Amino acid sequence: VRANARRGEPWSVYVHLPFCHERCLFCGCNVIVAPRQQQARPYLDQLRREAELLAQRLPDRRGVAQLHLGGGTPTKGLLKTIREEFGLEHCTGFGMTETTTGIGAGFYAPELHSMTAEEQTESGQKQRPFFGIEIRARQENEELAARDDSSAGELECRGHFVISEYFEDNEATADCLTDDGWFKTGDVISMDPEGRFRVVDRLKDMIKSGGEWISSQARESAASSHPEVIEAAVIGLPHPRWTERPLMLLRASEGVNLDTDSIRTLLKKQVPSWWIPEAIVLVDTIPHAATGKIDKKHLRAAYSHWYYNDSGNVVVSENK
Repeated sequence: VRANARRGEPWSVYVHLPFCHERCLFCGCNVIVAPRQQQARPYLDQLRREAELLAQRLPDRRGVAQLHLGGGTPTKGLLKTIREEFGLEHCTGFGMTETTTGIGAGFYAPELHSMTAEEQTESGQKQRPFFGIEIRARQENEELAARDDSSAGELECRGHFVISEYFEDNEATADCLTDDGWFKTGDVISMDPEGRFRVVDRLKDMIKSGGEWISSQARESAASSHPEVIEAAVIGLPHPRWTERPLMLLRASEGVNLDTDSIRTLLKKQVPSWWIPEAIVLVDTIPHAATGKIDKKHLRAAYSHWYYNDSGNVVVSENK
């Protein structure tokens, strides 16, 4: 963006992030500031209008805007909507304050045009580490996860942009650094043979069922590919035999009476059968944190009096 701005090309950046995370202000381009908690459709409509303006100003270039997504793995349903309904290219980015410039990004590559829709979605959820950042995925047994695109482990990283300690907080520093100096991010990833990584979930949001970990994001992404699902959230509920089992919350399109059996059928095609939640609940709203992410902490508190019984049915305790 900065290079094109120097050449005088009319670029605009539409900011939908807290300003403390935004570096485009220094690129010399137009900046459009989004209202707080703006809904996705008017946001994407604005991007499409900017793409049309770019095409008018530069007839020899494609009037295609790029949508940069950060903070987590975008759902399959979202990527499909960005590509097919709005005709936009997408780029994913991932990082945190402790890694300064970020950890990695997945850019829209020309070879995507020769892929099937499903292959494009799979590729769009992956990212490559930035130059100067080393990453690895470490499992509970301290072994490194295989780079087979399915084995998962906690993302650890190191590099000149990664913190070496927290200011005057030795306890936090000891918790976040390994003995050999790698920073533990608290995120779970899988890596493919080419070194690209996919964020599977936050470690604290993973659900432990029968001694195995279940990703909440994988099921949220699968459910979001249903045409009538606006948003999905998955949390764990206590279970007397399996420790935890998932509860899925869905927000459907307005006026739609969503059939939860159709969601289960969809999930069976995309995730292991034992990942499918016994309980799927339709809700009017799903809470979000200030960053726009689903507020799992709020959801766990709101459903803390729910649990599964021996028969696999949800019970609501009277003692909240």
